Amino acid sequence: MAAAIVTTSTTLEGQMVEIASALQVAEAAVTENPENRVAIQFDVENNGISIQASLPGKFSYVGGKASMQATEYLT
Repeated sequence: MAAAIVTTSTTLEGQMVEIASALQVAEAAVTENPENRVAIQFDVENNGISIQASLPGKFSYVGGKASMQATEYLT
């Protein structure tokens, strides 16, 4: 299991970039069957950041409500 991270950004947007970056670093550290599930693109001309993630997950219904949860893929 990958270790949890502590973000330093004071905004939710900044924390999202930090988390995506940490996921990329953790993915790069996997030597056996590495996966590339997170992509970050920087648009310097328009001052934008695009993050794409495709995480494994599971869906369930609890008390008549749908719930989704990411499942572990970084070991």
